[in-house]
Amino acid sequence: MKISGYLRPDGSFGFRNHVAILSSVGCANDVVFRLGRIYPDAIALTHRQGSAQLGADKDQAARTLAGLGKNPNIAGVLVVGMGCESITAEYLADEISKTKKMVETLVVLDEGGLMSVLPKGAKFLDLMLREASKMTRTPCGLEGLTLGVKCGLTDTTSGIATNPAVGMVADRVVESGGRVIFGETPEIIGAEHILAKRAATHEAQEALYRVVNECEERVKASGMDIRGANPAPGNIAGGITTIEEKSLGAIKKGGGTTVQGVLATGRSPRGKVCSSWTVRGVLQKP
Repeated sequence: MKISGYLRPDGSFGFRNHVAILSSVGCANDVVFRLGRIYPDAIALTHRQGSAQLGADKDQAARTLAGLGKNPNIAGVLVVGMGCESITAEYLADEISKTKKMVETLVVLDEGGLMSVLPKGAKFLDLMLREASKMTRTPCGLEGLTLGVKCGLTDTTSGIATNPAVGMVADRVVESGGRVIFGETPEIIGAEHILAKRAATHEAQEALYRVVNECEERVKASGMDIRGANPAPGNIAGGITTIEEKSLGAIKKGGGTTVQGVLATGRSPRGKVCSSWTVRGVLQKP
């Protein structure tokens, strides 16, 4: 099967060709939104992180933001910072530039404020959008595809229809040499022992159990029990009675392929270059 995508300088394939405006800190979101209104063909990527963060919290947020910019579906990135944040625009731009794609920084305090920063940002975006419009698709096989899958609005039909159908696609992609990544740790709680049987290595199996246990322990630390809060009211209305029942259907979206490893939030799979997703599980051809 042949598909077509945009071959990026780092060898990855994107199947969209976006130019993104990424805030390095929540304080810069207003600038991002304003530039997005000037250039509606660019996508605005905003968040509320980036300020007064330390240690593992800062590292995870920085990895995730850089991963967004590195995604092969994005042809170029304008990183907008305020100039006083802990996750700087310069850091994110340096990380994103490792993919050799177009990337520029725009720092509000360095430019003297909003009225100065908008014209400069507009110039960057105008150039990136023009360059992106010149890019053409290149044929490739499924080996160039990285597919991310996620459950949503689970009911009694999900585990017997929708998720198995997605799982068949996942198996096809993996058999062809591509990657499939699936996430949402709560979506496997109660069925982790079944998924663990598909682990390629003992280390992958242990990592799978560990992330499930960590997820449950974090919820318990807040005085709650995830097995009481999940399934959600919408799941119950659809006929789901327990989290285990929900998870038995949810893991079907991963097909029957061997689980090669587990990713921490913001981490990318090793090996060939592919997109960076905030996920907890990876399937790929051994």
